[in-house]
Amino acid sequence: MAIAVPADIVGKLLIVLILGGAGFTSYRAVPSGDFLPRAVASVVYMFNPFVYDRLAYGQLTVLAGYAVLPWVASSLRRQLLEPSLKSALVTAVAFALVGILDIHLALIAAVLAGILTLAHVALERKTWPTLLE
Repeated sequence: MAIAVPADIVGKLLIVLILGGAGFTSYRAVPSGDFLPRAVASVVYMFNPFVYDRLAYGQLTVLAGYAVLPWVASSLRRQLLEPSLKSALVTAVAFALVGILDIHLALIAAVLAGILTLAHVALERKTWPTLLE
């Protein structure tokens, strides 16, 4: 394979795809707004010291998990607002993908899920007995 496509080209393509994926998922994760707020959120999510350090150290699987994290947040938000089997499966796939790419980010995704769920329950002002039904 290295004869057909040089390894440095494949590595650079992988980095571009990961950063593009991070930009796309963070753009889509912003719940509302026009192009400009979403684009700013995407740029801030893509270009920060965390991303730069992981890129400098060559931790591409960590960056790939980081790129999937906004998808986890948006799919979980959709699951909480409109529960269905389809949204539950999408959320499960997003969590599984983060776990496959980087187990440490799966822990962060689990904390994020707990916080989003607690916030949703607090905002909906449902009581615990009605939640358990």
